Amino acid sequence: MTAPSVAPAMVTFATLSMTCCLLGLLPTVSCWTLLPEGRRTALQTGLRFNSWGHSRLSWHHWRKKQPQPLPRSLDCNAAPWDVLQGSIVDPRYWQQQSFLAGTLKKMLPRRKSLIALELEPADAKHISYMRPAEESGSRLDQYIVLGSVDSKLGEELIQQGRVNRAKTEFRTWVPGQKADSRLAAIDVALVSAGTIKRLGPFAVCQGLTEIRKVMRSSGRVIIVANEADEAALGSKLESFVEGEAGLESLKAGSTAANFAQTLRDTGLRLEGALRNDCGLVLGICLKQAAAGQLAKAIDAVERERAKKQRLQAATDAKRKRSSRSFS
Repeated sequence: MTAPSVAPAMVTFATLSMTCCLLGLLPTVSCWTLLPEGRRTALQTGLRFNSWGHSRLSWHHWRKKQPQPLPRSLDCNAAPWDVLQGSIVDPRYWQQQSFLAGTLKKMLPRRKSLIALELEPADAKHISYMRPAEESGSRLDQYIVLGSVDSKLGEELIQQGRVNRAKTEFRTWVPGQKADSRLAAIDVALVSAGTIKRLGPFAVCQGLTEIRKVMRSSGRVIIVANEADEAALGSKLESFVEGEAGLESLKAGSTAANFAQTLRDTGLRLEGALRNDCGLVLGICLKQAAAGQLAKAIDAVERERAKKQRLQAATDAKRKRSSRSFS
């Protein structure tokens, strides 16, 4: 088999695989069986020579030219179709976007004009998710980007801001340094999925410290984490919720325990976490003072509810005694 025939075989297989992924008509292995035997060998040869940059086969296998099956094996760290994960052809991608679009709007504080902030965004899609629903009576007034972004992403953020009728502003911040002094008071801040993995847990906490300084007393921070973020944290996000048993189970000196302490040092408390089967979990952080006020308010409501239940039980018992005396 000559070298030029490898490229057509790879294009043929990639085209068939993409078609099956989009339409869901045949599994990927069926595409492999549809290729002629000669082209299978050519495609395997391309994999052995690492032409796609994903297979990592040993020199021993390369020297002996042993054909490798397409499914991942012990000698292969990643399959060629793994590049589709997280892209628009990944079914979980659309599940995640649907989850974010429906949930983030419900977590926004109730204010007539909202000022939102995102810490070092990697894309511009979250602006629309942070825009309040039309029936809520609120509107997104400003969307502040804290951190460094390239010029292309900056233009996308500005464009998305215009689409959502919000003014996009940029404020400089570098981990380990203070944020831009022009940073205005904010109502809600977002740490999007992938940020913890990209910046690191400690740098994210440094950013949260700067955010807390300008966050209103009724403000909140929404943390979105994926599997890679939780791996960087060393534990599930639910483990860091205040008042839960997960904090007590964290091993002293571990990455998770260090993050829990650093998060407390920011002056924020993780009050709850919501997990979805799409692979994302959302956590909501409040200022410690606001969290204390919220806890007191919840306790007051619970006490009032318990009091009403006791009065109702006493009234019911009295009615029963009265009905028995008449009978």
